[in-house]
Amino acid sequence: MKERFRKHRIDGWQDQNRLIHLKWTLGLKAVLSSQIRSLKKDALSKEYIDAVIAQALQEAAQQIKGKGITPFLFGKIKDLTDGKSLEINSASVKHNAHISAQLAVLYAQQ
Repeated sequence: MKERFRKHRIDGWQDQNRLIHLKWTLGLKAVLSSQIRSLKKDALSKEYIDAVIAQALQEAAQQIKGKGITPFLFGKIKDLTDGKSLEINSASVKHNAHISAQLAVLYAQQ
């Protein structure tokens, strides 16, 4: 079977920026995806969030069907974590936006 995706790790803004610039300059059709590390200081433990998700899924299975499941799950998880999951997700979105903006600035400076 032909390998369709190759994974490479590039650390650092400068190297990521060079790769993006090279890809666009050469007109390559490759897909670039960046993984941004989570903010460990804010994270909930895996065991805790797994238990919360399991409880939310169990309640959803008993109460909700169709497209209402996702909003129900987000709301239930927020409630079960006393809002901490929403705070963490909001912080992650802001962190990702900050990193993306830094990368965009580096690219624009070339």
